[in-house]
Amino acid sequence: VVTGTGAELGEALVTHPTPRKVAFTGSSGAGKRIAAMAAATAKRVTLEMGGQCPALIADDADLATAVPSLVRHAFANSGQFCYRVNRIYAQRGCYAALVARLAQGAEQLVVGDGLEAATQLGPLVNEKIFRTSERHVADALQKGARVVAGGSRLRGGLYEHGFFFPPTVIADTDHSMAIMTEETFGPVVGVMAVDSLDQAIALANDSPYCLAGYVFSLDTSTALRAAEARGDEQRLPDIEEGLNAGMWTVGLALSGNMLGARDTRRHGGGHNNRLSTVSDRSQHLPHNQYRTKTTQCPTRRL
Repeated sequence: VVTGTGAELGEALVTHPTPRKVAFTGSSGAGKRIAAMAAATAKRVTLEMGGQCPALIADDADLATAVPSLVRHAFANSGQFCYRVNRIYAQRGCYAALVARLAQGAEQLVVGDGLEAATQLGPLVNEKIFRTSERHVADALQKGARVVAGGSRLRGGLYEHGFFFPPTVIADTDHSMAIMTEETFGPVVGVMAVDSLDQAIALANDSPYCLAGYVFSLDTSTALRAAEARGDEQRLPDIEEGLNAGMWTVGLALSGNMLGARDTRRHGGGHNNRLSTVSDRSQHLPHNQYRTKTTQCPTRRL
């Protein structure tokens, strides 16, 4: 393994004629620069340049299943992974209960020394990422949202030796707020009430990001239509426009594990430019069905 800075070693590797393929995970700015440099030697490129992933919660969702999955996918690794849940759209019928349960779940997580077995969240890796979490919370509060869990830097003792930020749930958000439109890459999640699944889909797609996504419903057809419908290409009943994501995990009775994906939007690049996989993670359907449904899609190479 050869290590070094991107400006020196990274640029040398990308511009050298020997490597035939470059794979990169990181910021959009760096990814665009790599793509431009790789073009000079016609290299194949896979770019995974961030995700600001949505979760859609239907009125009939089983919150006992949905909330632990959402808590895990919003706050694992202190929110520092690309396909984390950054924003949640919940239908009004379950919104209040969802917010209350999310707050409770977040407050039960243990923040501390990452080397301790009981710790569930450690510190953020640097001040820049920490400041993004702080800024997203402050921006949401200024625009009328409510913090129902966490919200400010942890202080005292161990917390003085790192950038510790608690799992934070922001309720009553909208798309004027950074938490719903920018990648946080920290332990902060925004929750917004919606009138319908169509509205949730439209809001989920109102973003240049969308590496992965999650749908929770007890109705199999509703969840799969939300994940698979592709707008004018594949008009399906009841859902007017499909979700743009490399992969959607459909939560029915038991949901949560992502298998991996490639971003399909402007800040993703990479292999797939259309829906690639829908994973149905339910275990309590009739006959104990367990299905993973894959849609073949065209491949593009940068």
